[in-house]
Order: sequence, then C-alpha cells, then structure tokens
Amino acid sequence: VDIRKSSETYGKCFSMELDACRGQYLYIPKGFAHGFLSLEDNTIVNYAQTSGYSKEHDYGIAYNSIGFNWNINQPIISGRDLAFEPLEKFKSPF
Repeated sequence: VDIRKSSETYGKCFSMELDACRGQYLYIPKGFAHGFLSLEDNTIVNYAQTSGYSKEHDYGIAYNSIGFNWNINQPIISGRDLAFEPLEKFKSPF
C-alpha cells in the first residue's frame, strides 16, 4: 500500500503470490506498507530490513481499510493487527 500522502498512487495496493518453491522474494521500499496472508498452516515468513525493530515505531493499517479483496471467509487475524487504525486515520511519516 502506498502511504506517501503526496503520491498520486496514495492508498493504492496490489497483491502477488509468493512461493518458496520458486525462490521468490519481494522488495518493499520506504513509503509503502505491507501485509501478508498465508494460504497454508505453519507458514514461515522471513524479513530483511534496513533497521532494527523498535516497539515505539511499530504501527500499521487496518487490513480491511485498503479495499483489498481477501477472498477468505474467516481469516485469523492477530489482536495486534485488529487494533490498527484504518488508512484514512493513519498518520503517514512519509
């Protein structure tokens, strides 16, 4: 999701399916938010990032506020993710 307020694509999102068998990865630049939906139980997601984790800078956007069609009837969503504000209330640092 583009979270750069001055961008003409602000709030737009796209999706792609990654598969470990194909050795895929996705680079997400600064100014974009991301999320993931696992299609299988016991999925492992690995991140590489440019800075260390900081709890005070840990924030997100409500998964159901970006207009993305999940095509999942009953997704399992963490309490942390359920507490996030919708995109229209999100204060982007970019």
